[in-house]
Amino acid sequence: MTNWAAREFNEAVANDVSNVMSEYYRLAMLRKPEFMGWSQTEPTTQIKPSEFTTEEAKRRIQLYDELVEKVNRLSASIPNERKDAWFQLVVYPVKGAAYINHKFLYWKLSLESKEPAEKEKFENLSKEGFQQIEKLTQYYNSEMSNGKWNNMMSIAPRKLPVFDPIKYDTAAKIEENKTTPTELIAIQAKDFTANQGAKNYQWKPIEGFGYSNAAITLFPLKSSYFETEKPSVTYTFEAEKTGEYDIEVRFIPTHANNSDHQATISFDGKTSETFKLNSYDRNATWKANVLRNAAIFTLPVKIENTGKHTISIAVNQTGIVIDQLAIYPKGQKKYEIPFK
Repeated sequence: MTNWAAREFNEAVANDVSNVMSEYYRLAMLRKPEFMGWSQTEPTTQIKPSEFTTEEAKRRIQLYDELVEKVNRLSASIPNERKDAWFQLVVYPVKGAAYINHKFLYWKLSLESKEPAEKEKFENLSKEGFQQIEKLTQYYNSEMSNGKWNNMMSIAPRKLPVFDPIKYDTAAKIEENKTTPTELIAIQAKDFTANQGAKNYQWKPIEGFGYSNAAITLFPLKSSYFETEKPSVTYTFEAEKTGEYDIEVRFIPTHANNSDHQATISFDGKTSETFKLNSYDRNATWKANVLRNAAIFTLPVKIENTGKHTISIAVNQTGIVIDQLAIYPKGQKKYEIPFK
C-alpha cells in the first residue's frame, strides 16, 4: 500500500496515504458502505436503521471524520498533475464511505434522541451526508478532467433503496438502545493462550483482516483435511459470577469447496459441540453472514465456579478463519464485540 501511494502520488505522503486507505478498508470490513441501510437484494428490501449500538455509531462517525480530515490535509501535498487520480482513488471512495455512514448513523441517532433540538440536528447531519455524496459524484462526472469521465459514477447504483434519500417523515422502528453489557468478556482470536498445529500447519494472524484486524487461520494457505489430530487454539478467561452463559465465536464466512468446514467449540474440556460453518444456496444465514462479514456460532454453557476457565476451538481443515470470541450471560441482548 505504501509503495502504491508513493508511485501514484509521491513518497512524502506515502505512509499517511497508506494509513488512510488501510483504515478505510478496515471500517468497510466491519460494514460495507452499501450495506449501511441494513437492506439486501434477492429480494430487494427497504432500508432500516443501523443495528450498531449508539456508542458504536458515534465511534464510527468519529473514525470516518478523522479520515476525511486526513484526506483534506493530504490534498495540499498532491502534485497538480496527480489531482484527478487522487480524487478518483482516495477522495471519492473515502469521503463517499464516510458520508453514507453519516447518512445512516445520524439518522439512527436522530431516531433515538428524545430532545427535539438534538433530533433536528442529527437529522440535518444525515441529510447533509446525502448532499455531500451528490456533490462528490457531480464533481467526478462533470468537472474532473473537464468532464472526461461523465456518467462513470452513479449516485444510485442499480437504483437500490440504500442509495436513495431517507424519508424522515416516515415512522421508522428502532430497537431499544443496545449497549455492550458490562458482563461481556471479549477476546480477539489472536490472543490465544495455547495452540496446536497439525502436519506442517500453524496458526498465524492475518494482519489487517477481520473485526479484530488480525483474524487467525492455518498457514501455509494450502488445502488440507485433518482426520484425527485436529489443529486447535485455546483461550482462558476469568469468570466473576456463576450461572448460565453463552460462548459466541465469530468466524470469517469462508467456504470450503465441498461446503464442509467444521469447528468444535469446547468449554473446560467438558461441554462441546461441533458446528457446520458453511451456509447454503444464498439462504437467510448466507445473506446475514455476507452483510456482517461474520459467521457466528453459540455454545450454551454452565459456569459452576468463579475463576479461570478455558475455551478450545478445533477445526477439521484449512481455510477456516477465527476472528473473535465473547462470553456473556444467557439471554443477554445481542451486541457487537467492540472494535478499535
